[in-house]
Amino acid sequence: MVLNTVWNVEKMVEILKEREIDTIFVNLPVEFESYLKDLHFKSLQRMATFYMHDLEALNPLMNLNVKIYCYKDGSHSKKERDVTTNLLNLVLKAKLGVVNVEEWKETIMEDLKANKEFAEYEAIRIIERLGNKNACLNLNENVENFLRREGFEIEKIWLYDFKRPIDRLYELVKREMRGEIIDDKEFERLIHEHVKFIDTVIEIGYDEACKLLW
Repeated sequence: MVLNTVWNVEKMVEILKEREIDTIFVNLPVEFESYLKDLHFKSLQRMATFYMHDLEALNPLMNLNVKIYCYKDGSHSKKERDVTTNLLNLVLKAKLGVVNVEEWKETIMEDLKANKEFAEYEAIRIIERLGNKNACLNLNENVENFLRREGFEIEKIWLYDFKRPIDRLYELVKREMRGEIIDDKEFERLIHEHVKFIDTVIEIGYDEACKLLW
């Protein structure tokens, strides 16, 4: 698991070199794949502004002599963009003093359900392109579980030991989906922490905000 910051991907690159990885799968839309080489990557960064942070973070990968594939389905990517936009709108409402916990839960649940819906397709895409030694960046648990059921051995490596407020909100929603009862005040607390984090990102940039949180 890799945080989408340059400094975290640089750390990951050191590990990939040590393990002599020859094939990398990144959680970006499949239509980006042809741009992940040579000068085309710069063009992609100019065009795909929605993925600015993710693409900037991947810069250290571009100097590796490895095959790089994208595994995220195009429809899944669209749903992901819609969820991100909705979350940003909820942040704006929260800054105006309006926090509807159910809206936050429903938006996050949409993302979690999409992860499950597209897991089999994305896992099969990975299987069909496997090299000798492979690394997959930020597989969601549904893709990971499918690969395990297909008999693949997976070693999970976490390159950061902290979670952003939004990550902890996702965890709360997952727990509720499993039947646990959680007080809305816990959601509200993390929502306000997430809003503060977004303010920090605006002030000093995403990479530095994550460093500060870490």
